[in-house]
Amino acid sequence: MKNLVQLKMNGCASLTRMPGEIKQLTNLEVLWGYDAVDGLGNVMLPELQALTNLESLHIQHLERLISVEAEEKDITPPTSLLKSQLLNELILHWEWWNDMTTKGTSKSTEQLIEGLKRNLRELKVFRIISYMSNKLPSWLMREGSVPVLNKLTTVHLVNLRRCERLPPLGLLPHLLMVAISGFDSVTEIDDDFYGEGSPSPFDKLLRLTFSEMPRLEKWDPPSYFQNNPEKSGESYFNQLEELTLIQCPKLRELHVPIFVSDYSQLKLKLWLSNEMLMPTSKFNDWGSLQGIRKLQIFGCQELRSLPDDIREIHYLRALAIINCNKLEALPIWLEQKLSLESLWISGCPALSSIPEGLKVEGRLRNLIVEACPKLSQEYMTDEDYLFLLWQG
Repeated sequence: MKNLVQLKMNGCASLTRMPGEIKQLTNLEVLWGYDAVDGLGNVMLPELQALTNLESLHIQHLERLISVEAEEKDITPPTSLLKSQLLNELILHWEWWNDMTTKGTSKSTEQLIEGLKRNLRELKVFRIISYMSNKLPSWLMREGSVPVLNKLTTVHLVNLRRCERLPPLGLLPHLLMVAISGFDSVTEIDDDFYGEGSPSPFDKLLRLTFSEMPRLEKWDPPSYFQNNPEKSGESYFNQLEELTLIQCPKLRELHVPIFVSDYSQLKLKLWLSNEMLMPTSKFNDWGSLQGIRKLQIFGCQELRSLPDDIREIHYLRALAIINCNKLEALPIWLEQKLSLESLWISGCPALSSIPEGLKVEGRLRNLIVEACPKLSQEYMTDEDYLFLLWQG
């Protein structure tokens, strides 16, 4: 198997031991599901030094290093790769049991992560899952005036429940996609995220997701614009195509003006318990979302009617409401929203009426109603067009 280029072992739940002599697979470029410590307690990281062609690496079961450290086994060297091994993709994955999360991250784990810095100059994709330290790796934070990961295009930070700050990803000039999930301690999006003093954060970003942020209350603009009033009319997230907010129940203030061109197709997705949608909420910042062209509301179980302030999105072209079990009616003002071209309603069993003006032939380019038993099925249209509209 010396000519093997890709080896993916992630998801192999019954695998308790890494392949013996994996260092002989010197042509490997992609290695996923590689155990830092296998099920028999063997530290496997030194084997990676022989894989000089490695470009994509997924290390899992990093939590097992705690047990190894407790047994006072020697882990040398703390850096698992040679200086010449430059990665394009890196995934670091912990799998914690409930009784382990209180222990945090071991010293050997922190040494390993910091030691990877020299291998990341060409890194384009970075994912870190269930990291239990309260501080992110220093190479993901700002060091001096130059970010370490200048070539990153994709960042996924998942289930980092102890981290108290977001990394300054706005300093990375080539980012296209960012997904941040499970930062339980973060209450505010501010310069920690943009990068202090950055005049053009996220100017190439296409997709941004915040999910499972139970304490997030406020999303502020960069202080650069506050400190330079003459620049207040300028925007950021200029290329953003999709903003997704999932399970952010306390988000009340969103002071992020997103103005885009007339040709933009920017989509906002609000999934699950985003209480910002509730009519009783104090959220009144819809006017700062003028760039939104498509709005998708999914699984907001307490939603009974659309907030009137959504009409502040003046150029809304497409609206989808999916699996909102308590939604009873759509507001009359939707009739006067001439920018609206497409309406998709699915899985809303309590919905009993749609404004009459939206039913007039030719008023909407597409009107789709499905799995809404209190409404007539006369609104069904071509599902292929639906797929292109919302997925394409």
